[in-house]
Amino acid sequence: MATNLHIDTEKLDQLVQAGKFRTKRDAVNTAIDEALRYRKQLKILDLFGTVDYVEGYDHKALRRKRQEKNADSGRHNRMVSRAS
Repeated sequence: MATNLHIDTEKLDQLVQAGKFRTKRDAVNTAIDEALRYRKQLKILDLFGTVDYVEGYDHKALRRKRQEKNADSGRHNRMVSRAS
């Protein structure tokens, strides 16, 4: 889609040179992508301080339980397949 924009050519030339882009189009597209990523990061910053933590929660203990459960079910599956 062709779009006509009035862009400061001096700044665009600086961007092309600084980013070592082949074309002005590449420079503009990359700048747009970076601006969008930056805006998304700003939205994430708004979430800081909004998460409630449970004191005493032991994520490692939960992980161990899951691993033990998966190990036990794996043994059961092997035993069933051998019996067949």
